[in-house]
Amino acid sequence: MLLLAGLKQPWAWAVAEGHMPLINSDDDGYRMSGRAYIGIVALPGAPSGEDVSALSNRIGIDKIPPEWAESAVIGVAKLDFVNRDSLRLPVWYRQWRDPGKGYCWGIKDSVSLPQPVELDLTEQPDWLWDATEEQRDMVFELYRDKISQRLMNRLYTRRKEQRITQAELAGVLGYTTRHMHNLEKSATGSIQRAILLLDVLGYPVTDY
Repeated sequence: MLLLAGLKQPWAWAVAEGHMPLINSDDDGYRMSGRAYIGIVALPGAPSGEDVSALSNRIGIDKIPPEWAESAVIGVAKLDFVNRDSLRLPVWYRQWRDPGKGYCWGIKDSVSLPQPVELDLTEQPDWLWDATEEQRDMVFELYRDKISQRLMNRLYTRRKEQRITQAELAGVLGYTTRHMHNLEKSATGSIQRAILLLDVLGYPVTDY
């Protein structure tokens, strides 16, 4: 199952976009046992101007959303570790640590969804809860689409950097040139073959 973690804005956005590498919590992470993915939920309520300004200054960018999603899953992240000792954290993590919370959930590979998955949070009292099967399927479908698009962009860029033509890559893969062209234009399972091939050839593309 997918666990959903409710965070206030603008922090939910910062986590989903990969700007904030941790989640501060009083939860020991036990419920994450055997689970790798966390759905990042933007809780109801618009962020204060003070919080938005503080976040913008901290991450060093001005490109913040014109509107803030609420009551929706806006991203997916993988749990890397759960830690209580701030001194054992890398410096980049420490600057995000909230000493008022007992635990730090280190996360990685955050991906913002192409579109929010709206939720009814009127009766959701906890900060961490199981997604329904329908919610899980919707979130992971959007997540896979986003990851596939990233991989395709990386594949195309790396192929160009190494001056590998579509025809050359198609020949090695056993595809037609037209098939290779379509492969780089649309998400298909076949792209994994091309990605693995370039990895083997020493042109990594999977470090997204």
